[in-house]
Amino acid sequence: MEAFLHAWSAYKKYAWGHDELKPISKSWQEWMGIGLTIVDSIDTMYIMGLQQGVWICILSSAKEVMFHPACLSVCPSVCLPVCLSVSSITQKIVDEF
Repeated sequence: MEAFLHAWSAYKKYAWGHDELKPISKSWQEWMGIGLTIVDSIDTMYIMGLQQGVWICILSSAKEVMFHPACLSVCPSVCLPVCLSVSSITQKIVDEF
């Protein structure tokens, strides 16, 4: 958990909202422009029991990911499962509260 939180802290500080952190230069890089690291972290945080982090990720990225035309046109095989995963995890969290 410590390694994840260390990496997450650096992402938040240097690349929040962007697709990827470049840790050596402390900068960021875009691939799709939807905050892919945020999206990718949702399931990891959920599994690790970091529900507050899950909510932050979902609220920060849901609208960008769910309806981003580039996401669906460039790689629907990746984006559609991510959208479904976000939706499923969101429902589980809502059910728990």
